[in-house]
Amino acid sequence: MSYEYDIFVSYTRAGVAGDWVRNYFHGELRGWLEETMETPPRIFWDRDIETGQNWPQKLQDALARSRFLVPVFTHTYFRSRWCMSEFDTMAARCEDAGDAALIFPVRFHGDRAQFPERARSIQDTDMRDWAYTTRGFADTSKYLDFVDAVKALCQAIAAAVPHAPAWSADWPTLQVTPTAPAPMVVVPRL
Repeated sequence: MSYEYDIFVSYTRAGVAGDWVRNYFHGELRGWLEETMETPPRIFWDRDIETGQNWPQKLQDALARSRFLVPVFTHTYFRSRWCMSEFDTMAARCEDAGDAALIFPVRFHGDRAQFPERARSIQDTDMRDWAYTTRGFADTSKYLDFVDAVKALCQAIAAAVPHAPAWSADWPTLQVTPTAPAPMVVVPRL
């Protein structure tokens, strides 16, 4: 086996960060990686999961077969069990691979002093100045600065590809412990 994906995009789907990733970040990331990488980029994000697939298993498999993690840091990211499992899995792989640079964080919102220590220890690309989700964002002059920041991120990722460790089936895979479903609330009919 080997890598199936170059990049695994880890983000919380809910709220403004999810909108930003879907509407702006993912498209620019894909486009500029195509320009900076020697081969077409293979990017996994949750929108690639097809209806009927076992999505927890698909996430686990895709992360296990991804070369790099691009997490989108927000306070809600660090409250998500799924996001933290993805981040912790790749952080454990970094340690196993001799502290290889395998995580390229993007800070969408939040004070890094309030992020978990493991996340604070990795230099992020600060995109808080471009954390807009409104439709008109792409038509502003700030969007050009956002694109420049994405280009710089893509150049860093492309430069890291030759230094990524060979894929290993022995890398740690952290599991998310499912929680009990919320109890159903019965609303009386009047």
